[in-house]
Amino acid sequence: MTSKERRAVTLGFGVLVVAWLGLRGLPAVVRLVGTLHNVALDRMAMLQRARDVAAATPTERDSLTKILSAIVALAPALVDGTSGPDAQASLAGWLSATANRQRVKVLKLDPLPDSAAGVFGRVAVHGEFEGDVHGLVGVLRSIETQMPLLTVNTLAVDAADPVGHRGAPEVLHLEATVSGFYLPRASTRP
Repeated sequence: MTSKERRAVTLGFGVLVVAWLGLRGLPAVVRLVGTLHNVALDRMAMLQRARDVAAATPTERDSLTKILSAIVALAPALVDGTSGPDAQASLAGWLSATANRQRVKVLKLDPLPDSAAGVFGRVAVHGEFEGDVHGLVGVLRSIETQMPLLTVNTLAVDAADPVGHRGAPEVLHLEATVSGFYLPRASTRP
């Protein structure tokens, strides 16, 4: 087989793979993204309700007790940590453990500057991951559906080798910015 014939066969195989991914893989990814979007909207509504509760000015002791109880009930949905660096370390550790469970390689986790959001502080981490489709989908599903309440703000996926090698699993590169909220506490120093 000449080099032109090999190139033609390789190009034909690549066109077949792209067509198969377009007909089979893309609709599944679109359905998954739609489902994750709905879950994210539900969680954003829950977060807005929490902000409304926290922003209310209590006029009676009973109201304060109810509000504090509601904030305590939000604890599982918040990132662990009492300061920005603590929360960033907690979020990075959670992302690393989640990627490890899904057999996805963590290439980089960079903390981003945090910002205040009233009673709550916002924490964000930019991460780069590498793995197969199932692993990366598992990581995204965990971020969007498990506790703590997290949001994927930016997302980019690309394939290093779109044609791939026969018998070898595909390798995808995922970049995402993930954010969540934590409850900052004042320093207790004298």
